[in-house]
Amino acid sequence: MLRNMTMKHAHLSSRAVVAMVAVSVTLGALTLASSASAATSHFKPVAESPVAVGNDPEAVAYDPNPDSATGHPRIYVANRVDGDVIEIDAVTRALVGKPIVLKHSVGVTNPEPCAITVDAKDDLVLVANCADDSVGVIDGATNNEQLSSPRPVGQNPDAIAWDSVNGLVDVASYIDGTVSQFDPTRNTVATVVKVGDPMTSKPEGIAVDPASRQVFVALQGDDALVVLPLDLSTQVRLTDDLHSPNAVAVDSARGQVYVANYDSSTVTVFGATSGSELAGSPVTVGTNPNALAVDPGTGILYVADFNTGASMIDETSLLVVATVGNQKGAGKPAGVTVDPTDHTAFFANQATANVTALQQTESPTITSGNPVAGTVGDAYRFEFTATGIPMPTDFSLAGRLPAGLTFAGGVISGTPTESGDFVITLTVSNGVDPVATAQYTLHIDAVAPPTTTPTTPPTKPGGHLPTVAG
Repeated sequence: MLRNMTMKHAHLSSRAVVAMVAVSVTLGALTLASSASAATSHFKPVAESPVAVGNDPEAVAYDPNPDSATGHPRIYVANRVDGDVIEIDAVTRALVGKPIVLKHSVGVTNPEPCAITVDAKDDLVLVANCADDSVGVIDGATNNEQLSSPRPVGQNPDAIAWDSVNGLVDVASYIDGTVSQFDPTRNTVATVVKVGDPMTSKPEGIAVDPASRQVFVALQGDDALVVLPLDLSTQVRLTDDLHSPNAVAVDSARGQVYVANYDSSTVTVFGATSGSELAGSPVTVGTNPNALAVDPGTGILYVADFNTGASMIDETSLLVVATVGNQKGAGKPAGVTVDPTDHTAFFANQATANVTALQQTESPTITSGNPVAGTVGDAYRFEFTATGIPMPTDFSLAGRLPAGLTFAGGVISGTPTESGDFVITLTVSNGVDPVATAQYTLHIDAVAPPTTTPTTPPTKPGGHLPTVAG
């Protein structure tokens, strides 16, 4: 996608580019800036990255299906100059197998893969080939391109998305201003529609929202976002705060749509069903945002800022909670994807021909309240709970428990044999500072004395006065 970015933006150079200014501190080879609202969240580079891939990596996609050899989920990388796709182990961050060299039409020497997505249900990797006007279909189980691949689409397909509701691929083509939709398992084209004037619209980003059953297409040339139903039968245009939009992402659970504005260095946020721009939008990020990815589990939007690094936006507050500058050995991120299982974002760095990984961690928060009261002689159990990334597993307790109770694995259990109030302090850690602590008072009641029911003495015979008739 980025290889032609300079050419695409030549006619738009008169627009001002708004760069983000942030107070920051240096963290190793990174620059990390955080707001007070994210004091316990951290975004740290993964030790194994960067991973050297092919020339001009432009796009990345996460495949939750396990590799047949490693049993791990995978990251697929589209290398535009090399015309191939690389697989990376999402857990070990190591290259897997050989490059998958993509097929192309007669007369084309390099298909130039520039966008990639995954059909997780059928374990298919779908690659948009910009120079070949086609989409390649790779069998994720074997990493072989299908015999019927590639399939022709519009001119210069620059963005691709998977419709999990209908099992279709949606492809946005930059030159002819179309969105093509086809079934990769049957090799049949379902629909082709124009989204604006082919000479000006320049669709550059696409996303599918299964919850609202809509398709969102960023028109870079028209400064607009087109909203279509899944069957592409109608179109609605949104234009609020859009400036050369070139990437779209959706968080279906939160009902929010994010649009990266390359020229204004902002991200515009819309409600998926309302189509209205949300309060706090647009969000100023790094210079020239070019790709977006959502981690729905943590509510973080990752922004690949092509000329400065990356920005992380909290989806609730719509605030930038951290920024990471172009680190040594990594530059000009053109694509980003997220592994939601361990909350790691993978960036395809065009200038340095590698992929870097950034993992979110969060210090623990204790979520359980004060332990419930108990009674001497009655069985007792109370479990402490906490959240964090990774989930906390280290629970320790200071102070004296009443006789008969023990603590292990975050659980107080047993049968107390003494009463009273016992002050205890819980500490929870997950390897991310700071640890969480809380002080409690555990109350144990004494054994209640047995209750007795008073008895009524029996009535003696003859104890009643005779009845005297009057």
